[in-house]
Amino acid sequence: MRIALVNGFGHTGNVGDLALLQATVHLLLSAFPDAAISVIPWQRKSPRLQAAFDRLTDSWPQVELTDAILPAPFNQAPFPFASSSDRAKALAYSLWVNISSELRYRLFLPRRGSLSSGPFRGVDLVVLRGCNIVQRDGDLRALASVRRVTFPMKVAQRLGIPTVLMNFSAGPLDSRLARAMVASIVRRASFVSTREELTLGYLRQLTPCAPVLSADAVFALPFHRLDAADCDPMLVGLNVLSRAEYLATVGGPLTHYDALLERLATELNCLMARVPKLRVLGIPHEADMGPELSDRNLMVASVSRLSHPERMSIASHAASPEDVVDAYARCAVALGMRFHGFVLASLAGTPMLGIDINSRKARGVARSLGVETRMVDLGRDGHLAEQVAAALADVGKLRTLTVQRAFDMRKLVFDTLPRFASAMGAPQ
Repeated sequence: MRIALVNGFGHTGNVGDLALLQATVHLLLSAFPDAAISVIPWQRKSPRLQAAFDRLTDSWPQVELTDAILPAPFNQAPFPFASSSDRAKALAYSLWVNISSELRYRLFLPRRGSLSSGPFRGVDLVVLRGCNIVQRDGDLRALASVRRVTFPMKVAQRLGIPTVLMNFSAGPLDSRLARAMVASIVRRASFVSTREELTLGYLRQLTPCAPVLSADAVFALPFHRLDAADCDPMLVGLNVLSRAEYLATVGGPLTHYDALLERLATELNCLMARVPKLRVLGIPHEADMGPELSDRNLMVASVSRLSHPERMSIASHAASPEDVVDAYARCAVALGMRFHGFVLASLAGTPMLGIDINSRKARGVARSLGVETRMVDLGRDGHLAEQVAAALADVGKLRTLTVQRAFDMRKLVFDTLPRFASAMGAPQ
């Protein structure tokens, strides 16, 4: 059996995306042990992309990187931060790619039997791995991203190849076109699972369907670190979003995010004054080092705002999911904004206190892990110090809760596998 994995890999150092690829491959091989897996990337293949992919999948010889179907442009600076000329080039490139892909995959390859080359050659199943499909305020760039995710699924469905949407989330989708694109692939999929109840209800509003409630695939990763012996009782982990991710996740002007980071530094000063022995470990989730893609750069700036900068250090570069889990394992509790901060910290048995930035997906995973009431409101003076101090005083119970909830989420992911395998005709 050959499986094509859509939205699987690209020029990104976001360790959550790397973990999603590893976890999805792990799940697919659990359901279909003899499968060969082709990963369809976001951008065109390059030596750099291939080398990064090989490092991530070196333990799976049956997994390969294939060609992109609707390749995204790749520039050092994300679109909102690019120069006018680079923006124009990116827009022209996207227009050309969309038109040429439409001609190739819709008009010239109308039947599965006509495929002689390309990512879908010999493919028996196409899987969209867990992702968050969002489009706000009629944003055309976000609409293009939605199409980049949904177009390969539409092509596979047109060719008669079974399709699966595995543990993904969707919404909000503000434009009618974005909703139609997502509803179309959901309606024609052979199996759909979501990672949260909010998406479950949202999809039922979009189109008649019966999705299965699962959880984020990263909970299925096998490298749990649940031993608290190496934990430093006075060390608090910290993650933040990069500026580019803040735009994609939350939206709104970046001046709001800059003000939020200033408030974070103020509240960290309050925490350090309240708990004199406490130290902070910044944990990057981004391997990209461009100024707008780097969360590490924002952490360095945070250190400079502290009254006691010597009490905050920054972990090594986020080269792999294992590295980030190990960093969280050193901490008594963690604090942060990231969805996959919650997930990777929980794999280390470390409780995560979310910083509330109006992220639906972060609040949803906090609820699933039983720590929604522990979220921090930076608009309230002293609230961060109050929540962290309370967590440190109750850390034993919190760690037990985190381990149990992470186990429950992992079980939920694997409990959906038999239904998925059965829907795809795998022997039971």
